[in-house]
Amino acid sequence: MKQDKINRAYNSLIKLVEYNLPVKKAQGVYRLMKAVEDAYQFAANEERKYLAEYKGIIKNDNTITFETPTDCAAFQDKLEELNGMDVDIEIEAVTLTEQDIAEQKLMPIDIYNLEGFVIFE
Repeated sequence: MKQDKINRAYNSLIKLVEYNLPVKKAQGVYRLMKAVEDAYQFAANEERKYLAEYKGIIKNDNTITFETPTDCAAFQDKLEELNGMDVDIEIEAVTLTEQDIAEQKLMPIDIYNLEGFVIFE
């Protein structure tokens, strides 16, 4: 599985772990979260290293500035390489129904991010 897919799923799983779900579904979501957490943290740490290496500064509006365009391009190349890495994790997709989710809300981007991790019925 590509690192980029794990990174996207992580942010949506953060929301999903807060949901009130039946016990077996909650266990499945917990296992998913544990499976992706280490890979996500590794990538986040690597990104911080790249920012330091290429003198990237995160602004208040979450944009990143670099001292030179060359530093910016090098950072982007490293980040692209990182996000394209194949990560060996074992996941077991969780099936969630409308009854499981009830009145809790998911955004369409969450459904996209969780593709391959959660089966929505």
